Amino acid sequence: DGQPGDYGTLAQLLKPLADAGLPIHMTLGNHDDRGPFFEAFASRRPETEPVEGKHIGVIETPLASWILLDSLRFVNKVEGEFGAAQLEWLAKILDQRREKPVILVGHHYPQVFREDVIPGDEKIKISGLVDTKAFEEVVAPRKQAKIYIYGHSHDWKTETGPEGLHHANLPPTAYVFKPERPNGWVRATVTPGGMKLELRALDPKHPEHGQVKEFAWR
Repeated sequence: DGQPGDYGTLAQLLKPLADAGLPIHMTLGNHDDRGPFFEAFASRRPETEPVEGKHIGVIETPLASWILLDSLRFVNKVEGEFGAAQLEWLAKILDQRREKPVILVGHHYPQVFREDVIPGDEKIKISGLVDTKAFEEVVAPRKQAKIYIYGHSHDWKTETGPEGLHHANLPPTAYVFKPERPNGWVRATVTPGGMKLELRALDPKHPEHGQVKEFAWR
């Protein structure tokens, strides 16, 4: 739940990477707390926030722009939200990059839900993005947005969403909800026409270890 000690431990674990000169980028999710996060990683707080109260940014690479999004709504509440201001910023950033592939990264997954209630049916619990529809209205028609990469569900899987926008759900690095699912990390390789994601499971004997998902840009 974003305690100061949590971020202190994380900073120690990341120190060898930072000392080696490797770039480190972080996004926030529902178990984070912006206050303690920025106390532990003060250098990561910009003098001027693109969107007030959101930890977001753009990473430019030769073959793609990576847009880091902030879906933290409430600390330790399961659902997430980008919010109108962040989506307005996202639309502007995308419109400035019409000729370059854009990779979106956030924590919460898209979740389309019914607003109607059918007698006898249970309402769908919102555990993903509460503003999924607004998010998709921004990214789906903007073809330069190629893929949305997220976590939250602790389940490695991929799919194609509205209008050919790819979705990639990263595995957890530790806790899994189902014992048969893999934990680990993912190696991303970007090419001019797409992207490959390779699962590196913590258990090298897991049947999905080394699995490669390929995406062709729309």
